[in-house]
Amino acid sequence: MPQRPRLIENILLADRRSRIGLTDFTDDYYDRFYNQGGAILIRQLTDASTDIGSYWLTSWINAGRPTPPR
Repeated sequence: MPQRPRLIENILLADRRSRIGLTDFTDDYYDRFYNQGGAILIRQLTDASTDIGSYWLTSWINAGRPTPPR
């Protein structure tokens, strides 16, 4: 995974490219922006989901693997 400054640069570049020829944030802008930066978004959300699941699992294991309430 790229380092955070590189991710920010890529997002800002996608934003600049997406606004070319537009004066407002229209559906066209968001379509362009997603096409250029969507892979970064998907990767970040996937990584965040994995991290959260890992935190929950680690907490459960550290708590002695209690049986969840019904």
